Amino acid sequence: MASELRVNTLKDASGNNSIATSFVAGGSAKAWVAAEADAVRSDSLNMSSSTDHGDGDFSYGLASAFSSLHYAQSGLVEHQAPGGKMLSHNQARHSTSILAVRVFNTSDTVQNYDHDIVAHGDLA
Repeated sequence: MASELRVNTLKDASGNNSIATSFVAGGSAKAWVAAEADAVRSDSLNMSSSTDHGDGDFSYGLASAFSSLHYAQSGLVEHQAPGGKMLSHNQARHSTSILAVRVFNTSDTVQNYDHDIVAHGDLA
C-alpha cells in the first residue's frame, strides 16, 4: 500500500535548520548524466536515450520533459582530457525534452571526451 507524507517545512532532528519543501523540490536537479565520449551513459537521472551525432556533438532524451525551454544546464569535461573545455549548450538540438551539448578543446575544436551534464528547472 502506497503512503503519502504531506508537510510544509522540513527541519533537522533537533528542530533547527528549517527549509520549505517547495525550496527542496524547486532546487533539486531534475536531470543529470555522466557519459562517456561516445554518449554511453555511465549513470543518469531522468534520461531515456542518448545520441552521439558526431565529434563532440551529443544529445540526451529526457524521460520527463521540462515545462519550458528556460531551464539551466551546465556540465564539465573529464579532467584528464588534454585541453578539454567545459561543455557548451547546443541551441540547434535544444528542446524541453532534450539536453544537447557540444564538447570542445582549448583550440575550440569539437572533441569526444567523457562529460557530465546537470539540468535544473520545472518539469512539465
